[in-house]
Amino acid sequence: MHKLFVFFLLLTFLPACQTKAGESEKKEEGFTVSGKVKTPQKGKVQLSELKPDGFRPVDSVALNKDNTYTLKGTISEPGFYMLNFFNTQKILVILGKGDKITLDVDGNNPNGAFSMKGSKEVEQLQKVLKLQNDMQAKAAALQTDFQQATTKKDEKAKEAIQAR
Repeated sequence: MHKLFVFFLLLTFLPACQTKAGESEKKEEGFTVSGKVKTPQKGKVQLSELKPDGFRPVDSVALNKDNTYTLKGTISEPGFYMLNFFNTQKILVILGKGDKITLDVDGNNPNGAFSMKGSKEVEQLQKVLKLQNDMQAKAAALQTDFQQATTKKDEKAKEAIQAR
């Protein structure tokens, strides 16, 4: 009876142990990032991975004749990556296993327009980045208005700006 109990106990925990061992292995899978640059500049499109000590270059490519690019690679786990277009426009992306991301950019302006699609994470990140850009533009406009009111010594305008 005791041997039978040990046998059933092993049968119960054996699958759990196998699952944990499988989870600890980091199987690498491929990703693809591709897109089009509206206004290309001289240079390359560079992909860098965010590490604890900053961004580390992973790969770079030159544009094709039709201003498109494709970067492919393998990763063992999802992470944050930066696509740097000609040292002018930089876009943060989240890459996961098997992702096929499409990223179209202006390419000639640090705050230029861009469009991302391909995964839920990327689409959520795009929304956050657009909100951030909008907030930065509003903050810059407020700062400019406030500086102009200060220069003109217009206290009422300064108070109105502060109340916004």
